[in-house]
Amino acid sequence: MKDYLPLLLKCPPFAHMTESELLQLLHCLDAQLIRVPKGAAALHQGAPVKAFGILLEGQLQLIRTDPNGHHSLLSNVQPTELFGEAIAFSHA
Repeated sequence: MKDYLPLLLKCPPFAHMTESELLQLLHCLDAQLIRVPKGAAALHQGAPVKAFGILLEGQLQLIRTDPNGHHSLLSNVQPTELFGEAIAFSHA
């Protein structure tokens, strides 16, 4: 995780922090580094989401699939951007 500290400090929620403060926060949040292979799903529609993510490398597409199987692109996520936060913090 330490390798990504400079990148994480560019994320708006952490931009005001020092590296030491960010390390403490990541520890308190039990932050995990998860690698998702290219083309694989990071989250599945309808699955429970208990945490949000921050993209560190690559690109992530948020896609909604309707009941007929049609896909709609909701967003392209770039490094340092958050994803899943609206779902993770909702009570639904």
